[in-house]
Order: sequence, then C-alpha cells, then structure tokens
Amino acid sequence: MMKLISFLLLSISFLFCFVSCNDDTKEEENEAKIDVPSLVSHYWKCDKAERNGKIAASIDGLFFDFSTKDTLKTNMMGDLYSNPYSIEGDTIVQKGTFPMKFALVSVDSNRMQLNMEMNATKFAFYLIKEVKGE
Repeated sequence: MMKLISFLLLSISFLFCFVSCNDDTKEEENEAKIDVPSLVSHYWKCDKAERNGKIAASIDGLFFDFSTKDTLKTNMMGDLYSNPYSIEGDTIVQKGTFPMKFALVSVDSNRMQLNMEMNATKFAFYLIKEVKGE
C-alpha cells in the first residue's frame, strides 16, 4: 500500500511539473511571424537622437523615409538623398552614395530605434512614425 501511495505521489508530482512548463516555442513562432519590412516601410520622424550616449541637439527636421520600396530617403547628412537599402536580419543596410548599416534595435507600429556608428561615433535615433501631410 505504501508503495502505491508513493508511486501516486511521484506520478502527480511529475504531472504538475509537465503541466507547469511553459512552451517558449509558441512565443518564438509568434515573434518570427512579425513582418519587419512592413513595419519599417513608412515615414519616420526623429523624436530624439543620441551621440555617444548624450542627447544630440541638431536633429530638427531629421527623417528617414522607407515608404518607397527598397529606397531610403533621408536628410541625415544635411541634404536630401535617396539610396537603395535592404533589411538583413536586424540590420538595415543602406547602399549607394552613403553606404551605412543601421542596427534595428526595436520597431513596432509607431516607434523605431536605429543605432549606427560612423567615424568612431555611436548614434542612436529614436523615431516616430508619421503620416505624410500631418
């Protein structure tokens, strides 16, 4: 009888252990279904920028426009220019006149953060999606 009770208690313990385990693969599958190019493909206005971890003051009017297929329009270098780009994992690779790589730190339906390094200076751009004409 004692063996039966011990066996039942042990079985119930294992049952609770298996039931309480979280299936992380479902969360990973949901994250994999996020369509990053669709989230990125908009006009983004720079809300805040950092240069080497300090707030950069010279961002008035700075924007990144990914709304045209495979073309990035921006005024980041002062003048307006357009260059082809691609998304490779969590990196936006800008080709053409000013080749650069931006780390896509985060993106959702309204906000995006891009980080990059140029001439040993680290930049972080905090962007807000904006509908043209607003």
